[in-house]
Amino acid sequence: MANILYSVGIADARGSVGGNVFSRNRYGAYLRARTIPINPKTQRQVAARLIMAELSQRWQTVLTSTQRGEWETHAAAISFPNRVGQSTNLSGLAMYLRSNAAIVSAGGVIVDDGPTGLTLPGADTTFAVTAGVGAGTLSIAFDAAKDWNADLGWLSVYMHQPQGASINFFGGPFRQAGALEGDTASPLTSPQTLTPPYSLVEGQKVICEARIINPDGAVSNRFRCDPFIVAA
Repeated sequence: MANILYSVGIADARGSVGGNVFSRNRYGAYLRARTIPINPKTQRQVAARLIMAELSQRWQTVLTSTQRGEWETHAAAISFPNRVGQSTNLSGLAMYLRSNAAIVSAGGVIVDDGPTGLTLPGADTTFAVTAGVGAGTLSIAFDAAKDWNADLGWLSVYMHQPQGASINFFGGPFRQAGALEGDTASPLTSPQTLTPPYSLVEGQKVICEARIINPDGAVSNRFRCDPFIVAA
């Protein structure tokens, strides 16, 4: 389905209509023929699809009507921009899938009760990552006072494949490096380390993203830190 923003004519369009795909890059809007991509069925893709299938089945057969209503209320209170910049809302099911897919991927337990708050966690403006070939790990700096740093909370970290030092555009994909698990009794201190999902090469540029998973199941949008150059 395409998202089309009408002005005097058409101001913007994203998505597919019939055999055509509307999109935009840094040079402006463009139209191309629609193609059917191949399905490589990698282990990560298969695992992600199985999680989504399990969660969809759980929504129908395990959650009570009260729990589904809590997710509907949570979803109705939160807007997301669509591909043409207009605000839209997810369904309760879509929000349940969005949150719990992130939770399971981090290593957590499925949350069936809807989040108690009507907002998403904000970005951690102190989030920063550095790495060196010698250490071979990602050093993750963060605000240890955030709500996720407690039982059932997580900070998931994602890494883009290292690029040449002159590259300034990082579109994706990002691969999960791991997740930091909160602990109420002994909260994590900053920084912590994670194993990078890609090999580190001295002098290459890397950018990382993160998302906050609060104990009540509310999951932030992804946010990025500044790029860094891999040290020796």
